[in-house]
Amino acid sequence: MPRDQKQTAHDRAACEKIRCGVVGVGRMGRHHARVYSEMSDVELIGVVDADAERAESNAEARNCRAFACERDLLDAGVDAVSIAVPTTAHMKSARPFLEAGVACLIEKPLAPDTDTAWALKEPADQNGVCLMVGHIERFNPVIRAMQKLRAEGHEVTPRFIEVHRVSPMTFRSIDVGVVMDMMIHDIDVVLNLMGGAEPVEIHASGVAVVGEHEDICNTRLRFETENGPCVANISASRL
Repeated sequence: MPRDQKQTAHDRAACEKIRCGVVGVGRMGRHHARVYSEMSDVELIGVVDADAERAESNAEARNCRAFACERDLLDAGVDAVSIAVPTTAHMKSARPFLEAGVACLIEKPLAPDTDTAWALKEPADQNGVCLMVGHIERFNPVIRAMQKLRAEGHEVTPRFIEVHRVSPMTFRSIDVGVVMDMMIHDIDVVLNLMGGAEPVEIHASGVAVVGEHEDICNTRLRFETENGPCVANISASRL
């Protein structure tokens, strides 16, 4: 159905529950399904997963339907979906929804490379649909408090930022390295704390232990701003 003949999520929300779905109900996606099922203004239509048994068990737990593929979920009628499949499959899973005018919340990282990220943005722009990346640390109460201070006119001037993110190896998301899998949260937070300023110098060292991508990495970012210099030292490990 052409987009101009469809109600958008915003239109529907004014009169009824937002119809949502989840593609990929593994470690992260199952939480998306749980949260949707607990929201009073949302109707969880269904879930999709390459593992049919996992899709069925999650659907049963959340009182919704299990679908065999993205197209079946789309045909059931959804306003918004969460995409929580492996990074390399984001394009395949998200594009049909974006082209149909369905809002997409995609787990980070958005894509395995910049070309694919821009290609995902294109159908969202063309259809005027919301495409959001799941950078959950932006909603960390500490980060929100610092953003609020800045918005109220208080000076927030970082001088040194030390970040450590460590997780046991789960063998999920090994299609990308630890920088894209984990450190991306901290890079995003640091850039936000720096008010969007880009580093003038970057030093990084990473080692691949389990697969072909780095599993441990340290990065040093140096900033020069009108309020003075700042250094951010970020370490991430999934070993």
